[in-house]
Amino acid sequence: GHTINGISVDNTDKSVFIGSDEDVSNVTVRRLRAINSDYGIRIAGANDVTISGVTITETTDNGAYITSSSDVVIRNSLITNTTSGFSILSATNTTIARTSINNTDAGITAESDTTNLQVTETIIDEARTGISLSPYAYGNVPTNTTIDNTTIRDVNVGVALESRADTTPAYDTLIRDTIITDVQRWSVYTEDDGRIKIEEVNSDYPTNIFSSLTAAGQSIALKIISPS
Repeated sequence: GHTINGISVDNTDKSVFIGSDEDVSNVTVRRLRAINSDYGIRIAGANDVTISGVTITETTDNGAYITSSSDVVIRNSLITNTTSGFSILSATNTTIARTSINNTDAGITAESDTTNLQVTETIIDEARTGISLSPYAYGNVPTNTTIDNTTIRDVNVGVALESRADTTPAYDTLIRDTIITDVQRWSVYTEDDGRIKIEEVNSDYPTNIFSSLTAAGQSIALKIISPS
């Protein structure tokens, strides 16, 4: 395996790039501090990657970009002042746990045929969209996303299942034991045919839970709290 431990990187294109034309696997990054980069961490075509205890700030693009990779775990980390906290494209089995993401355009964006994304015990605040699940091309949409025990606050939209021309929204999405608060527009937004299950979600915007949500395929159990 490969380990990167306890380094600080300032003012580069990509602070850490994991991947190559050949398969890269069993990589661990610990206690990285990345400042003023285009990307904090870029993972492309890699498997079995663990990122822990990293701080990424002041990137002009993504804090972490993950594409065409599998079994990536990011935990106990901080991403702040970036265009996007995490951008995930066509990745399988990605876990974001016990991580703080703030002051970004989008906290987490998952696109195309990303499958089995798990977001747990994570805080996202000061973002236009907390978590965005959207297609990249026709027929390729994120599936089997779980958002669990997470707080999303001070956002325009909490969780968005978006569509594009000739595409359907993400499906088989579960939001569970999550707080969505200080919302400007929608706590959870899905367009027609988006399949979502919600269990015990606290929101202080009970009139702004859904837009254009169809009844088919939905299982809804909402717990609404009043604004303070």
